[in-house]
Formats: sequence, C-alpha cells, structure tokens
Amino acid sequence: MPATNVRVAYRPVRVAFLLRPGSLEDVRSAARLATQLWGGVYHPLLPVADVEQGRRLVERFRPDVLHPITLDETLAAVVAAHPHL
Repeated sequence: MPATNVRVAYRPVRVAFLLRPGSLEDVRSAARLATQLWGGVYHPLLPVADVEQGRRLVERFRPDVLHPITLDETLAAVVAAHPHL
C-alpha cells in the first residue's frame, strides 16, 4: 500500500501596510501596529504613490492582507484593485 507524507508548516499572516510616500506619521503608525502582530518585522511597509506602483509592490511582496494606514483615495484604489486580499 503506498504511503504519502504530508508536512504542514505555519507562518504568520503577512500584512502589507500601505503608506503615503514621505509620511513619517504613516511609518510610525504602521510600525506601532506591526510590533503588536506575530511576525511584526516581516510585515512590509509599502509607500504607494500611484495605483500602478502599488500593483507592482503587491506582486513583489505577495502579502496575505492589505491594510491602508490612513484614508487616502490612492491607497483605497490599491486595495480595491486586489479584492482577494
């Protein structure tokens, strides 16, 4: 009878924090949130200037969840472009 081995590994959820470029307040808020989550140093902080750049960053970092740090229409458009996240 053939046997199959399955290996299961756990990793923290990777949350991408979407920031306005040049905003230190956004960086501070994202760092504060990231340190409270499991795997905090591995959450990417993505400064998004436009939707196309946001798409490329999401493709590169492959996060599990997108979280805009502040209410901004560019950040909201990036989140809307990735409804599965």
